[in-house]
Amino acid sequence: MPVWYLVRRRKGATIHPKAPPPWPHVAAIAAASVVLSVFVGVHSTVQHRALERTVAVQADLVAVHVWNVDQHSAERMLSLFAQSADFETLSITHPDQGAFASHTAATSGSWTAVSRDFSWPISHDGHVIGTLHGRRRDTAPALYLGAWLALCTALTVVFAALHFRDQAATRRRALEDRTRVYQDVFENSSDLMLVSTDDGVVQHANRAFAGAVGHANLAGIQVADLIFEDDREHWERGIQATLDDGESGDLQLRLIDGVYLEGSLKRGGIDDGPVSLHGIFRNVTQRRVVDQMKRDFLAVVSHEMRTPLNGVLGMLQLVIGTELTTDQRDRLVGLLRAGDPKH
Repeated sequence: MPVWYLVRRRKGATIHPKAPPPWPHVAAIAAASVVLSVFVGVHSTVQHRALERTVAVQADLVAVHVWNVDQHSAERMLSLFAQSADFETLSITHPDQGAFASHTAATSGSWTAVSRDFSWPISHDGHVIGTLHGRRRDTAPALYLGAWLALCTALTVVFAALHFRDQAATRRRALEDRTRVYQDVFENSSDLMLVSTDDGVVQHANRAFAGAVGHANLAGIQVADLIFEDDREHWERGIQATLDDGESGDLQLRLIDGVYLEGSLKRGGIDDGPVSLHGIFRNVTQRRVVDQMKRDFLAVVSHEMRTPLNGVLGMLQLVIGTELTTDQRDRLVGLLRAGDPKH
């Protein structure tokens, strides 16, 4: 069993043993993080070296004006340099004279920029004659922040998708398990079950119903065609009652092959979907046969006993018409009334 499955099971999640672990997604995110880190490092290095070259060239241009003590020209070059390289402040200090020239740009604050300070020596003919100081707005952190935010968003989206996928898979498996249970109950029930359309066409029938009817596949057959002609009216009334009231009440049907059914119909179906009829019946053929045998037996026994009893009663009437004592007559009249209360 996969390690990923064991870990998720310990945390209480219901994960199918064959569910693929998200390691490829995690590896892709880690690779993207590494690529982003390398890109940030390379970009920062390239930008820093480009700035060094720019400052070195500018320092060489300013060095002539510092050597010639031309403060006005030095400040004008500082202004041009500040505008071209996006500096907030630039200043030059002289070892002997101190502050020599400076420039401050009119800038507005921005959360996407970070100020960075630097110093660069100014030399002329191999001699250091001053220092160039500057503060520059660096927008690279905003780029890095945006990249990291994008990565975090991607991480969130990927893991949310994995989480929802697991949840959807869990719900799907639970639904499939419940469907299998209901299907087993439907197919293996001893009751005769069927599902039909609202006009009585069979959609599903379990094995018990198919066995009682004698058809292996009942899908698409009209239930009325399976019912004895005299009982079809009961079936139609049952359908109408189910559609009107939600259930049919007790139904007694006789099929064309002599099978007797007792049961009921209920209305089913999904909201705003097609209406279906759900029927549950019992095969009462054997019970009906036993009841008929009882009635036949009682009829035969009653006939066989009534014939001799009528003869006995007739002879009693004849005897009563003869000369009898009072006591004998009372006893014979009692016997006659016991056999026939009308006398």
